[in-house]
Amino acid sequence: MREKDILVAEKLSQHFLEIRLSLIEYATTHTLDELLTLSLDRVGELVKSPIGFYHFVGSDQKTLRLQQWSTRTLKDFCRAEGKGIHYGVDQAGVWVDCLHQKKAVIHNDYSSLPHKKGMPEGHAKVVRELVVPVFREGKAVAILGVGNKPTDYSQRDVRIVSYFADVTWEIVNQKRIEESLKKTTYDLHERVKELSCFYSISELVENDDLTIDEILQGIVNLIPESWQYPELTCAQIKYIGRSFSTIKFKETEWVQSKEIIVNQEPVGVIDVFILEINPNKYEVPFLDEEQRLLNAIAERIGRIIERKLAHDQLQKSHRELQVRVEEKTKELTTQNLSLLDEIKKRKKA
Repeated sequence: MREKDILVAEKLSQHFLEIRLSLIEYATTHTLDELLTLSLDRVGELVKSPIGFYHFVGSDQKTLRLQQWSTRTLKDFCRAEGKGIHYGVDQAGVWVDCLHQKKAVIHNDYSSLPHKKGMPEGHAKVVRELVVPVFREGKAVAILGVGNKPTDYSQRDVRIVSYFADVTWEIVNQKRIEESLKKTTYDLHERVKELSCFYSISELVENDDLTIDEILQGIVNLIPESWQYPELTCAQIKYIGRSFSTIKFKETEWVQSKEIIVNQEPVGVIDVFILEINPNKYEVPFLDEEQRLLNAIAERIGRIIERKLAHDQLQKSHRELQVRVEEKTKELTTQNLSLLDEIKKRKKA
């Protein structure tokens, strides 16, 4: 290899390292799609290709999912919809030759290919293309493709695109793992909050000195801390004409509700409100898990009320019985005293 070629190769390797580091840094603060877009834009600039796309390959090796286009592709070339769609490998064009051959494929004269398929409406016209597969443990996981370079694609382009395809997949996979771990951690945190809520409710129920009203007020105070945005959550319990609310309570358009059922009859309702929505921060006001938690709390309240009413009724019956026993005892005592007095009188007579 000539000295000039060695210098060019070393310079390219250094550039690859810089690109890798910049993509890793970018990935820490941006979404998966934003990362893919940046990677496609960078590789497009290096190999002078206005078209770029990234597909994920299904674990069954039979399905593809278009994950992202490059910025320029969407802006200037392709009007075809399809991001995120799934379709079979057998339905794809000649660019999936890279999967069958398990290596990078160059089509510098696309129009002359005998096995090419027609493009969907709005798709960019392809003049030439370079497509690179990414394999892990013997299975294809992704495809990075570029197209319409003004001149023929070369082996140098193959090296550049292959590097981007491989590095991008590594960062994508790492980001997926991190996001999955974050989600798992978040879910566990939410479940801990739910368990804490039920534990606190149990503590309220075990205090026999509390009335139903005091228990309901205690429960409604526990609800906001068990939702994903405690600072924006308020709640109210309505029960047979009485209302129990959190301190910062306000009815808004964002609400979750669940009826309270006691002895198969509706006796009240729990309402949970979100005070405001920040569209840049909160995608949805409530989680499905929160509705399930609300359902469980309402069911628990129903059982608590049933138990409390039964307990109160039992105590009332016990008191009434005790009163009757005391009255009967007094009556018998009076009768016994009268009888003793009668006996004394007869003895004396």
